[in-house]
Amino acid sequence: VSTQSTGKNSSLFASSQELFLNGDVIGAGIGEEKSYFEEGDGVTMTFLMNVKNDNAMCQFWDLDADVAAWSSEGMTFREKTDEYIVCESSHLTNFAILINPNNDVFSGWQETVLQVITIGGCILSIIGLLITIIGLAVFKQIRSVLTNRVHIGLAVSLLMGYITFLIGADLIENEGVCYFFAIIIHLSFLSAFCWMLCEGINLYLRLVVVFSSHSKMFRKFTLFSTGVPLLIVLQSLANNIVCFRWLHCT
Repeated sequence: VSTQSTGKNSSLFASSQELFLNGDVIGAGIGEEKSYFEEGDGVTMTFLMNVKNDNAMCQFWDLDADVAAWSSEGMTFREKTDEYIVCESSHLTNFAILINPNNDVFSGWQETVLQVITIGGCILSIIGLLITIIGLAVFKQIRSVLTNRVHIGLAVSLLMGYITFLIGADLIENEGVCYFFAIIIHLSFLSAFCWMLCEGINLYLRLVVVFSSHSKMFRKFTLFSTGVPLLIVLQSLANNIVCFRWLHCT
């Protein structure tokens, strides 16, 4: 049995994984409602594992979410050997051990290094993009050139994407805020791809169609690079908003 799961945490590298059950599912409860223990208390469970795997995780089947899925909220890893894994839970429900046989889970120091590299790279990119935009936009003589205006459009899209990514990566707990940042990131990078296409078209016009008038091309480029991403995002939301939430906000 396989399932898709995403860890909801503040890591920039939390991503969806294909997970497999590694043993039996254990169910426990008191009455019909999900039971919770006082802080500091909990129930300890020992699971026998069918397959040895370093990526084994303690999970429970969360029926309270909009889309039922495996979750690690309230679960604490206690001990692991080649034969079994010990987990502690702050509540009673259905529990199991899931493994990810394909992808290695980052260790603490690896995740820290990757986050530092990512945040540092984004900050350097933001500084470079700001310098580019200011340098091209301040002087009218430079700004009036079509090539430079296309550069500005691309730089603005990337700048919005990087800033929104850095701010929004840790704001996934509030669903409304998560939706907002996911849409802006989606729009920004789709717009950047469209501006890259416009860069190629502009290069063709400059080198091949040399003597034609291109006075209205920037307006067309802008309409294309804002309209197409907007249509794609709206279509994604209209087709399956639940899937959009699962991909970005879980």
